[in-house]
Amino acid sequence: MKFDGYRAQVAISGSNVVVYTRNGHDWTRQFKVILPPLQRLTKGAVLIDGEIVAIDSQGRTNFSMLKTGIAAGMPLKFYAFDLLEFDGEDLSNQPLLERKERLESLLGARPPDDCLQFSSHIVDQGKRVFDAMCEGGHEGVIAKRADSSYVGDRTWSWLKIKCTKRQEFVVGGYRPSDTGHGMASLILGTYDNGKLIYRGRVGTGFTAAMRKDILAKLEKRRVEKPAFASVPRDIARRARWVKPELVAEVTYAEVTPDGSLRHPSFESMREDKRADQVVMEMPKTPATLGSANLDPGIGKEIAAAVGVKLTHPDKVMYPGTKVTKATLAAYYAMVADKMLPHIQDRPLSLVRDTDGDLQQIFFRNTDCQACPRPSMTASWRRCPGRKAGSCGSMTWLG
Repeated sequence: MKFDGYRAQVAISGSNVVVYTRNGHDWTRQFKVILPPLQRLTKGAVLIDGEIVAIDSQGRTNFSMLKTGIAAGMPLKFYAFDLLEFDGEDLSNQPLLERKERLESLLGARPPDDCLQFSSHIVDQGKRVFDAMCEGGHEGVIAKRADSSYVGDRTWSWLKIKCTKRQEFVVGGYRPSDTGHGMASLILGTYDNGKLIYRGRVGTGFTAAMRKDILAKLEKRRVEKPAFASVPRDIARRARWVKPELVAEVTYAEVTPDGSLRHPSFESMREDKRADQVVMEMPKTPATLGSANLDPGIGKEIAAAVGVKLTHPDKVMYPGTKVTKATLAAYYAMVADKMLPHIQDRPLSLVRDTDGDLQQIFFRNTDCQACPRPSMTASWRRCPGRKAGSCGSMTWLG
């Protein structure tokens, strides 16, 4: 299950417990209600990864309720889903299933009302589990590679699969209400290659108390110029700008071709997320990546996330198809985990085509530093347009 809570790592040494947020802040005091079972868990030392949540009357994790619960001291739960260290032994390179087996053994059987719980999993049956989560009104699932090691960063081994489109956005400004008092909507953005990109506005989902609280935070961060790379004129005309420090979680229907959100709705403010880490989250399902209708802007961001800059993301790559550079980049990102082990530490040869018609193609050896000349066959000859010693550019004779 994908939890809607605070990601936390719990460091335990006997009865001493420290709770760290994803940004490394010590929030032991804020989460003191979950400490008793953790203080009794072991006489040794362990490091556990998990999520702290509040559960509503429908059995769903609820982030807004969690924020209220922290302040009010309401019952919370810590769902543990990974064991990173055990009595000085680093377990991060062990397969995930082995780490979870040791974690489940450490936690033991626990009653449902205990605030410390083991986050169980189901092997395979992904579609059925996802459908059940969506039908139950939950946020979605996390799909994990069972043999993966632990990496403290975003990887393709842990995928968020959401029932609705929902993610964090940086607040770069707001539009005042027509009365001149209060806040009508938040102006949102995400980062792309260090630039804050405009993603639209959200003006629904707030209570009156939320608007008042958020406006007070915005007023403390007022600046004269926008942090966005660019903003539509009609939006900028009535906007008030703020330092891009606050992060809002928003649900939305889709991303329009110009990169803005369609039908956004505010969910909550996130104090556990750093604004400079907020990027546009892209769907990674094969159906989406193979779609001929993949938005070039989205494909460009997928490529940027893996370090590739596309100058013409909408350029069609193959005659008679709708496969663009963006589609191809997204595809390679999708298959990288499977593909890279087969090509690691091997010389690569690429067949290149510069005009897109697949008529005049040439062969290029990618190791141009100190590679032996590739063996010649009757079908290949050295490209006459290349300088001597350029090593590897060949022309196909057909």
